[in-house]
Formats: sequence, C-alpha cells, structure tokens
Amino acid sequence: MASDSIFLSGWEYNRVLAPEPTTPCSSALPASVLWSGCAQFWLFKNVYCTVEAFNGDYANYENLGWTSGYIFGELKRRGFLKPVDLLALCQEDRKVRERLYARHALLRSAYNESTIRQLLDAGLDGELEHIKLKLLAPVFERLNCVHNVSPNSINSWIPHRSANQQDCGTDSPLSLLADGVARATDEFRAGAKLCRPPGTGLPVDVVKAQRAVE
Repeated sequence: MASDSIFLSGWEYNRVLAPEPTTPCSSALPASVLWSGCAQFWLFKNVYCTVEAFNGDYANYENLGWTSGYIFGELKRRGFLKPVDLLALCQEDRKVRERLYARHALLRSAYNESTIRQLLDAGLDGELEHIKLKLLAPVFERLNCVHNVSPNSINSWIPHRSANQQDCGTDSPLSLLADGVARATDEFRAGAKLCRPPGTGLPVDVVKAQRAVE
C-alpha cells in the first residue's frame, strides 16, 4: 500500500537518551514547513506528529506568543494535524511496541548524551534524521507514513558551519536526500507561506541579540 500520510518529527532523537522510547521528552514541530509552502498539508491524507512535539510548540504560543505555535494549534483544531501518543499506540499494538523497544535498545548502545550533543553542536542534521528514522520506523509503518525531512530548522539557526563540518563524511543516501530537500525548499516554494522564516522583518538589534543567544 502506498503511503498516504506524513509524520512531522522534531527532536525525537531525544528519546534515545530516555529509559524507554515512550517516555515523554521535550520536542517541537519542524516550523520550516510553514514558510516552505506547507505542501505536507495538501499532498497527504493525514499529517501526524508526536503529542510532545505539538505540546512544545503550542506552549511557545501560550507563553511566548509564537505565531508558529498558534498556526499548529489551528491546524490541529481543524483536523489537519493529528498528534500521536506513542505510549497509547504501543499499548494498542503489541507488534509496534516490540519493534520500537528493540530499536530503542539498539540505538541506546550506539548513541549517548555526549554524541547527540556533538551532532547538535555541529549541525549534523542528516545524522540526527537517521536516528529518528531508525527509531520511529515501526510507528511510520503502523500509520502508513513517510517521514518529513526537515528536522528542527538547524540550517536556519546554525548557519555558520564550515565545509569540513557539514556532514563530517556522512554521505549516506539519507543525508544526501536531506541535503537535496533542504536546498530544494530554499529554491522552490510549493504552495503558500503561512509565516515568515526566522529573522525576517526584525530590527537589526533584535537579530544581533538572537545571534548572541544562539
């Protein structure tokens, strides 16, 4: 059966550091979909995300007034975005639970907090995508999903990588695909933007303060 749904994942690599893959972890939605045409919402029958990813973004709207969180809230309210509780899904489907826990154990043996932090510091989004794809593959299959390749706006928020830092020799098909999609979304806009990219339309002093925090 062809996949008719897509899964928007955020910081789900954090789950590798948790004692169980269903342990609630901080996450967020890939807000770049909102300024890259929102094709996910008109090309697929269902758009899924984790409950934690949605809650993280909506909390940013409630506490900080972030427009992206408000938009995701409206998309959920209107039925276009469907948060998934991984714990509930595992309780409903034993096969998904067994496969998810097996993958989690395997990834925990390969990655720890130090290695995840190194990947984040270097902006190696291809490798972070690889972790999420490996971990959540049973969930994607259960929901008949493809995975959205736009991890967490790393390319927007960490723009100063040198050539030897980019992918650090990670030339897997997945990382090449992720890079290709990232370039394509910069060059082509399929659909309408729902909000502007980070940093646009802001005073110079605000952008400088943001860069200092980064």
